[in-house]
Amino acid sequence: MADGQAVNRGTTVLFHANPAEGYSVKEWKLNGLTIGGNTSDTYVITGIAGNAVVTVEFTVPVDKAALAAAIKAAGEIEEKYYTASTWSVFASAFAGATAVNIDRDATQTEVDAAIAALAAAVGGLAEKLPMITSIKIDAKVTETVERGRVYSFGVIHEEEVLACNIVWTLSDNSFGLIDDEGRLYILNKTGTVRLIATDTVSGLAHSITLRIAS
Repeated sequence: MADGQAVNRGTTVLFHANPAEGYSVKEWKLNGLTIGGNTSDTYVITGIAGNAVVTVEFTVPVDKAALAAAIKAAGEIEEKYYTASTWSVFASAFAGATAVNIDRDATQTEVDAAIAALAAAVGGLAEKLPMITSIKIDAKVTETVERGRVYSFGVIHEEEVLACNIVWTLSDNSFGLIDDEGRLYILNKTGTVRLIATDTVSGLAHSITLRIAS
C-alpha cells in the first residue's frame, strides 16, 4: 500500500514490511501507539474506520557471535583456582555479558562493552597460591642455647609454596626477644621455653623446646 492511499471504510488492510537483509521488525505503531506483541513482517487493520497512520520500526542488526564465544570460553573457568576478590569481579562481568547476550534490544555498543568487560575480568583473575601442608622449624626438637646470645631460626616447607606468612613467638616472653625474621635474643634467664612458628595463612604451627643453659 502506498503512503496516503485512500481505502473504503470497513476495508481490511494488510501492511507488509520489507526489512533489509539482517534487519528485523522491532514494532508496529498505529496512530503513534505501539501494537504490542507484533514483531512480524505484517500488520492487519480489520474494518478500518477512519484515517490511520501506520509506522514500522526496524532493529539495527547486532553481531553477538563474539560475545557468545567469549561467554562460552569464560563459562569453562573454575572458581576454585582463583582468589575471591578477582572472582567476584569476573562473576559480575560474566553475569552482565550473559544478560546482554539474551537481550533482544541490546545495541552493538552494549555488546562490544560486555565483551571488553568480560575480557578484562578474565585477564584480571589472580590464581590462588597453594598453601603449605606442613611446617617444621629447622632445628632440633630440643635446642640448648646460651644467655645473652642471638640465634637465627627458619622453617622448612614446600619450596614451590608462596602463600605463607610465618609469625614467631615464645611461650614466655621473659626468656627472650624474637623478631619477624626468626632472630632470637636470649635474655639473662635460665630454664626452658617453647619457640613457636605459626603460618597465619594455613594456620599450621610447629614448636621446639629451647633449653637455656645456666
